[in-house]
Amino acid sequence: MIKKLYHLCLILVLVTVCILVKSCKQDKISLEWRRIEPDSSNCHPINLFFFSPDTGIVFGLRNTEQNYTMITFDGGKSWNYQEYPHDYPEMSGIWDVYAVNMTLIYGYSENMLLVSTDLCKTWSIVDSVMPASPKSLKMLDDKIGFIGGIDGNIYKSIDGGKTWICKYESMQGGIVNTLFSFNETIYASLIVSFEFGGLIIKSDDYGENWHEALRSYSSLRQLGFLDKNFGMAIFYRNYLLTTSDSGQSWQTEECNIIPIEPNGYIQLIDRQEAYLASDKSIIHTLDGGINWNLSLFSPGSGFSGIQMLSKDCGYAVDAINGYIYKYGE
Repeated sequence: MIKKLYHLCLILVLVTVCILVKSCKQDKISLEWRRIEPDSSNCHPINLFFFSPDTGIVFGLRNTEQNYTMITFDGGKSWNYQEYPHDYPEMSGIWDVYAVNMTLIYGYSENMLLVSTDLCKTWSIVDSVMPASPKSLKMLDDKIGFIGGIDGNIYKSIDGGKTWICKYESMQGGIVNTLFSFNETIYASLIVSFEFGGLIIKSDDYGENWHEALRSYSSLRQLGFLDKNFGMAIFYRNYLLTTSDSGQSWQTEECNIIPIEPNGYIQLIDRQEAYLASDKSIIHTLDGGINWNLSLFSPGSGFSGIQMLSKDCGYAVDAINGYIYKYGE
């Protein structure tokens, strides 16, 4: 009888300890990401670019029609807010911004390209004829840049965006969702359709010539590259592919990832650790993408951007609620 009571008490103690450990882990997860900007019902951050753990910009829409930028120099403790189109009415139509560095930031829309060299304080219109319906923009410097279109084509400029020449013409159409550049090596992901699946193409000569790096009949959902050699792609029905040789070969795994939308890209910390934002959550892997765990969950949210600067620092924006989150101290 005494032994049975002893065993029962021991079991109760172990269960209690497990509950406490689980609770501590949950608290730790919730504390890793914290909101650093008060919510605003009429502010909707679209994208973010951080140049260091302390300095970065957030671009978004206010009242669904006026663009704005917010700049921080102290890791999100304070923000310098600038709203458009009061001084720059042409900014009212800008879809998104892309930052090459702190002194070279571009804004673009269907028919307009703007550039700022003073952290978004002032803007200049680039005398440019934009390709039809750009989806993604990647400027390497003040001369060379690329636009991925919703027609599946890729356009290149060598004069700072004044003129654009088609360098890749998609035979199946589709949308150029993301562009990655590592000096002369450039990757692009195409979301074609459920019928034709997804396509990853690559250039080894600054976008002059392109070839297929991977074709799949499953829809491409997310793509990320750590460097020109290592990349990770996630396809419909939770298939994970990784490459370690610059896309020459791909290894296939099945992962436990939750359903995701093709609205962002994988933030690779190294070959084992990565984050990605999807709708209401940010998820995290420590084993090369095979197993994913919840890192942040926000009901009613819509994460539109995430940037991890290191294992210990990152930022994310929620376009629906107007939240800005910071990971780490």
